[in-house]
Amino acid sequence: MGKDVASRLGLRPQEIIEVKGKKPAPIRAWVVLDGKVPRGRILLDAFARLVVGADKGDFVQIRRLPRHLQNRGTVRKQSGGGQKES
Repeated sequence: MGKDVASRLGLRPQEIIEVKGKKPAPIRAWVVLDGKVPRGRILLDAFARLVVGADKGDFVQIRRLPRHLQNRGTVRKQSGGGQKES
């Protein structure tokens, strides 16, 4: 995410946000600031764009998760390939 976007939205690194495009379900992501991102832009990988229904250059909605949901656990990979919430 560009630093200008994060600043305008009051977001800090590692906060969890929801990104919503054309599809009804959002995807959750951590805020990562990157000074190389063009002004006014966020970068989504191909998987995130597929999930939210956005093409490169499309507008998306960004919503910060409430504070009480920020530290409710994270998903991490387990040995053996599964995922576990901690």
